[in-house]
Amino acid sequence: YPEALDEILGTNNYSTWHIEDRIPYSKIDIEETLSFFNYIIYYADGQSHLPNLSSEILAYILQPERNHHILISSITAIDNSDSLFAFLSSDGIEIVKSRYRFKSSDYRIGPGQVIYSRDPNYVDLKVTSGKIISNPDGLIVGADADTLYQLPASTRNEWQGEPVIGVRYPVEGEVKLIFLSFTLHNANGDGNVKEVIREFLRK
Repeated sequence: YPEALDEILGTNNYSTWHIEDRIPYSKIDIEETLSFFNYIIYYADGQSHLPNLSSEILAYILQPERNHHILISSITAIDNSDSLFAFLSSDGIEIVKSRYRFKSSDYRIGPGQVIYSRDPNYVDLKVTSGKIISNPDGLIVGADADTLYQLPASTRNEWQGEPVIGVRYPVEGEVKLIFLSFTLHNANGDGNVKEVIREFLRK
């Protein structure tokens, strides 16, 4: 999201960390690196190593007396053992109770589909023209979180009900974690993804 960050924060006023191939650091190094930053935006594709950082992210958001915030846009809510990421569900915190697939086979959310915000501080989104969102996880919201983004009922029976695909933690007060089970940069049909980032950064 360099264009949005350049506009919001100014050029060279943020750091970028690419960890696509492997994580060449110990868990202690990762925890210390994360703690340098009060705000983190994490795009997690198929080679993001998010499963390997799940416990460190949990420690990051729960660190007492620290002003930590993280926004994660991920293509899945589960780790390599098919368990929810630790930062979504673990002892002492329940952000997501469970996840589910819309269909047993692959499915796509097509261009122009609106994704509704359930938080008045965050804008509605729309899938970008010429783009798709593949296989988002439906999220069953846990007791410690609230719905942030949700699909409307499908008029073509593409999914059941109104699936939640974005949550925020905690329910009240300043957001510590936003988890989106869809690729945020493909939901820029109205050109307003930067407003999601701006609100998250409180700018």
